Amino acid sequence: MQGKRDIGPMLNYRRLRPRRALGWVLLAICCLTGCSAPLQGEPLTFVVPPPPAEENLAPANLLVVREADGNLAILNPESGSRTQLTADASPTVLYGQPVWAPTSGQLAWVRSEIQRSTFRGQIMVTDTAGDVQTQAKTPFPPFYMYWNPMGDRLSLLGNWVVEGAPTIALNIIDMDSRDADAERMHLWDTGQPFYYSWAPDGDSLMVHRDMNTVWVGSIEDPKLLTAQAVGFGAPVWLAGSDEVVYGDLRDGVATLVQANLKTATEKILTWYQGSHLALYPNPLGTRLAVVETKDNMTVNAFGPLHMYFLDQDTVEQVTPLPVMAAFWSPDGASLLFWEVDVEGAIGSFSLRVWDEETGIRDLASVMVTPDFLQRYLPFSDQYALSHTLWSADSRMIAFAAYSAAGENEIFVQDVKVGTSPKRVASGDLAFWSRHTATK
Repeated sequence: MQGKRDIGPMLNYRRLRPRRALGWVLLAICCLTGCSAPLQGEPLTFVVPPPPAEENLAPANLLVVREADGNLAILNPESGSRTQLTADASPTVLYGQPVWAPTSGQLAWVRSEIQRSTFRGQIMVTDTAGDVQTQAKTPFPPFYMYWNPMGDRLSLLGNWVVEGAPTIALNIIDMDSRDADAERMHLWDTGQPFYYSWAPDGDSLMVHRDMNTVWVGSIEDPKLLTAQAVGFGAPVWLAGSDEVVYGDLRDGVATLVQANLKTATEKILTWYQGSHLALYPNPLGTRLAVVETKDNMTVNAFGPLHMYFLDQDTVEQVTPLPVMAAFWSPDGASLLFWEVDVEGAIGSFSLRVWDEETGIRDLASVMVTPDFLQRYLPFSDQYALSHTLWSADSRMIAFAAYSAAGENEIFVQDVKVGTSPKRVASGDLAFWSRHTATK
């Protein structure tokens, strides 16, 4: 691992073999264009049962998994307990996009149903006992959901139509209201592509849409940061601060900017010439992992990984090999990154962990499941803001991969102890609960 240096332009990485790189590009094109057709939006229809009992709130270190039959379940890998959430998955009934609230045991997911060649969606929110708290029918199946830091608003992205043209809509649901007749969902903005980050206070957003516009605030008081955004996906709102990070075109040069919204001051982190950057802030707001994609890849991250020490104004290169995803541990000390195996088949990765004290450790070599490869990894900078592959105590990771038997399996690995991955279920998707307190 190279030593730290002053923040400045990023380093190049050695190019992939052309045929291997082309395979990744074609894969990304398929997953980016394989969405369902946009549908004109209609008001959500809510069903709101009574509030959950206190005893049904969750302890830490739970996994939501999609099992081999397509149904969702909650697992406690340490105790072996299991709660079935759905039971009717089929070729026409699909479950996906499970996402945990950050402060409680609430879990949201999407139920998609094919009706006469048309997709219809339903948002479900339950506690860890599987008791429904909120149920909302929607004319489109949201393809992404993201809780705000307080856990009282659930945002969702879905296909939309504006003046006859297909686009993407950001809608936000007020989860605190128990009035089924109240106006609980609000359309915040539309654009394509669309990325965003919740402010630490849970009331404001930072939005990057249409590849050129970045604004912060609310629908009542949006503030434009730039109309020349360039070369990045999900914007970054640093934890516990008024500071944001985004890419802007300055004097014709792509520039990564760290700006303080309260003091109206900024500093330049780097200039870059790659096609785009993927940004991964740690939960403390002190470190920023950055992947620079040098080739014209249609995924958000596919290049060397750098670590920016924001409180020290230094940067170091973690790996020159292409990285496609990175997930911070909740304590902000360790970064799990998915390094592409350039010699292996498409979907092959080396899972590695960077730690400020111990350096880099190799965890496992995996072949990821198709759904995770197609729907999650290409947009890993956005998913890293809302989902986690780390347990709430920053001790374990979880991932889905092909086993030696050629089947989709869920594995858990204790990173602190250094054990080998342990199979806990058959399935193709797994995410840890995010809250740390028990009630």
